[in-house]
Amino acid sequence: MLELHTSELSVGYNKKPLISDVCLAVKQGGIVALVGPNGAGKSTILKTVSGMLEPVDGAIYIDGQELRNISKSQRAKWMSVMMTGRRDTEYTTCYEVVSVGRYPFTGLMGTLSETDHKAIEDAMALVGATELRNLNFDKISDGQKQRVLLARALVQEPKILILDEPTSFLDIGYKIEFIENLKKLVKEKQIGVLLSMHELELVRNVADQVICINDHGEVDCMGPVSEVFQTAYIERLFHIAPGGFERIYGRESTIAKLEKSTEANCEYKDEDTDSTSKPTNSRRRAHFLMVQGTMSSAGKSLVAAGLCRIFKQDGYRVVPFKSQNMALNSYITEDGLEMGRAQVMQAEAAGVKPSVYMNPILLKPTDDCGSQVIVNGKVVGNMRAREYFQYKKKLIPDILHAVEKLEEEADIIVIEGAGSPAEINLKQNDIVNMGMAKLVDAPVLLVGDIDRGGVFAQLLGTLELLEPEERDRVKGLIINKFRGDKTILDPGIEMLEERGDIPVTGVLPYMNLHLEDEDSLTERFERKAKGRIQISVIRLPHISNFTDFDVFEQIPEVALQYIQRPRELEDTDLLILPGTKNTISDMKWIKESGMETAILKYAAKGNPVIGICGGYQMMGQKIADPNGVEGGGEIAGLGLLPLETILEERKHRRQVQGKIQDATGRFAELKGLEYTGYEIHMGSTRLVEAPGTGSVGSTVETPGTGSIEITHDSDSSVIVEFTEGQTGYASGNLYGTYIHGFFDRSEIVETVVQKIADAKGISFAMNQVMDYQELKEQEYDLLANTMREFMDMKKIYEMMGLHHDRNEV
Repeated sequence: MLELHTSELSVGYNKKPLISDVCLAVKQGGIVALVGPNGAGKSTILKTVSGMLEPVDGAIYIDGQELRNISKSQRAKWMSVMMTGRRDTEYTTCYEVVSVGRYPFTGLMGTLSETDHKAIEDAMALVGATELRNLNFDKISDGQKQRVLLARALVQEPKILILDEPTSFLDIGYKIEFIENLKKLVKEKQIGVLLSMHELELVRNVADQVICINDHGEVDCMGPVSEVFQTAYIERLFHIAPGGFERIYGRESTIAKLEKSTEANCEYKDEDTDSTSKPTNSRRRAHFLMVQGTMSSAGKSLVAAGLCRIFKQDGYRVVPFKSQNMALNSYITEDGLEMGRAQVMQAEAAGVKPSVYMNPILLKPTDDCGSQVIVNGKVVGNMRAREYFQYKKKLIPDILHAVEKLEEEADIIVIEGAGSPAEINLKQNDIVNMGMAKLVDAPVLLVGDIDRGGVFAQLLGTLELLEPEERDRVKGLIINKFRGDKTILDPGIEMLEERGDIPVTGVLPYMNLHLEDEDSLTERFERKAKGRIQISVIRLPHISNFTDFDVFEQIPEVALQYIQRPRELEDTDLLILPGTKNTISDMKWIKESGMETAILKYAAKGNPVIGICGGYQMMGQKIADPNGVEGGGEIAGLGLLPLETILEERKHRRQVQGKIQDATGRFAELKGLEYTGYEIHMGSTRLVEAPGTGSVGSTVETPGTGSIEITHDSDSSVIVEFTEGQTGYASGNLYGTYIHGFFDRSEIVETVVQKIADAKGISFAMNQVMDYQELKEQEYDLLANTMREFMDMKKIYEMMGLHHDRNEV
């Protein structure tokens, strides 16, 4: 599906920018509207995007190609444009004006065919201009000219249609008819539309997304119409006196109705009074505490989780919160929304159900320079780092709305920061560290990691780089991951408190807890343990949701390792292909790294292979990306299962529970066992018509090594439905499923490990395996009890304005 999008685009004249950092995306089947005051630059954006003006900076892409590299004839087949302004018409009749739109198909000297004539007649009928066909274009009214020019744009049969004030000069009847026809055209022909329009009532009716341009040359706000069109904001954007909009349009205006239906959750700054409609602690219902760190992996997530558990133990209603999380591990809530797993872990510690309000913004890296942006649990799109840096300030209303919803059910909200608050390059428009603390007036605990060394420099250096008002928010310092006798630290702590003028409220010991990690910076990837049973997970470059395998680390004598080299497959008893954020890219890596041949040889010996989500897709014969979800193209899979996957723009998100329908080979006894988990993927996988490459007893062709025959414990070549709802299939010792959390049920993991032990001929006592959720509950209590012992909880309660005595509970 073709897409028009911009990257860091600046538009203007004579190489002088009028509007900078324009980030927009128009896909087939969608309508994006530009709104703003006269002279804001909307037409300039449209002229630049259409190629009529050169960009001052940045780039414009169509179908993944930069606009300047696309020929004019190809542009005309993909995109048509109708701009306001002087009409240069050397043609006599309106019919001839419209016929110019067939140029991409006939050429400049071409002759119109019957197909061309029919297209012209259909376009003129669509805009109500049939009766004008034989009239002189220069003699008709402005409104009639507008309809004729619309027909000329439509007759090009574009994939993308750019319209500059298309309803200007049209009377109300034709405006309504045009809007209805445009919506129908977009739906039936899958045209993408980028338009500018002044009639807000029409914008609300026709547009999916709206981009607001203010008269300072800025993209002021962007998002769904229902979220952006708030009376207070519209009055500010168009410089209308407070209440003026309602005095003219009345309380029953479209915008008023929108506000009522969406509960008017967006709040904006009033430039004239310099007052901001944002929450302060004086108006708050909950108490806040924020945990920030001197660096990534300082221990913020676990400290926040431990505080959640402590407050729960002390009788408070507590919830976690992180405004923006960057991670590859995510989770699907009961209502099918996506959030970061760190806040899920913290919610479990707090004893509450995970909610997307706990993590309204999730960034899932797609490569080194870009991420998939998820807002309120739903995918907004993929953005480069700089694009998101400019975009993120528009998300403050979403953050505040999430906080307000959490306050309805909490006495205490524990907020986690990200990375370091002293990252100079990220402080502008900060929404996750000190910027977040300021929004809700939260006291801050600053955590340093002594296990990596240099903790005193970490803490003092961070404080030194903070602004005075930011430093004032830091009420306590925590030294984390200490090993040894705490008294050795006393001189350093004394110096730290003297120079930092902030008390050290805790020295936490290094805790070897079995709880989920935040992201791929985790130390687990470097561990190369050995056990009686060896389970190997392919460490893909874009590995995601590797928390699926945490349960194996809790079983004595089972060693879990993450591998990247073929030789590391030696002595592996079970190979797992995990989830990935970029299936095609990681499949290329598997081929280029030599892992493909190693995996196929491993499977050829009858060894078990399990694929989860993206790993399941890789086990098939082909992965195709016709819609450009991961950049387009297709790639051959491993061919272990007779499956094909098509990547789709719509993300599948849902919690699931079911029974294993059937199972084959070594893990046949899984049949009938119940599982719970969730789906989160961008593709659909189906069986090919006839099981072929990679089915039991068949062969797989590999570059350089020829054919590899796949054999199994079973002589059967049947492929069976593994997990319910066509979410997974199995054949012999090859198993694939879309279900994350598949191993969390003790019955499943016990069966898998026991059958591996049986195949190796070793005795293995599986009565030691505990239900994973029960194990985590014990770990949360251990975390809380340890933190309570080594932290000054009295001071921490006082920071929040609470005076708590646990003995009173």
